[in-house]
Amino acid sequence: MGINWGRKLFHIASSLFFFGLLKFLQKPYFQIFLLFTAGLVLLWEFLRLRFPAILPFKSLWESLLKESEKKTLSDALFFILGVLISSLMLSGDPLGVAILILGISDPLAAITGAYLKRGPTFKNKSLSGTLSFFLSSFTIALFFLKAPLSSLLGLSLFLSLVELFTTRDNLWIPIACAVYLRIFDTLTF
Repeated sequence: MGINWGRKLFHIASSLFFFGLLKFLQKPYFQIFLLFTAGLVLLWEFLRLRFPAILPFKSLWESLLKESEKKTLSDALFFILGVLISSLMLSGDPLGVAILILGISDPLAAITGAYLKRGPTFKNKSLSGTLSFFLSSFTIALFFLKAPLSSLLGLSLFLSLVELFTTRDNLWIPIACAVYLRIFDTLTF
């Protein structure tokens, strides 16, 4: 099975959009926008699953779905919910980091894993993909967060394990990032 480039680009573009919106809007308005977006995505999912014939541009949106999502909720809803829930715990750059790691490190891991699928795999995820996730998440955190290097390495390792062991990583990556940053209080909020 090859890489769904449209899906990966949509994933990255969505995170960059939300990251930009976070910089532009005050936090309460950002959260209202996320709630509104979650409502729209939930309506879309309901219509897609129950009445797909009435939705326009079927060839466009259907090509973005994984085979496993064609009869169940897509990861798009979990992406929005993960960002929304993490926004209840974080703001500013820490929230931006959670969004960027979700939107950049996650697809980068899938791309790297697909092209460099050497060595052991776990749950259809490769060591090279996990390493790619770790390095990219560390780079993002290092660029945006003022925290001890050990905390940033711990964050990247923790999120790499979350990405490896969860099935709904679009939900759990930003939430795990928020929880880690709150528990270890590595930042001044």
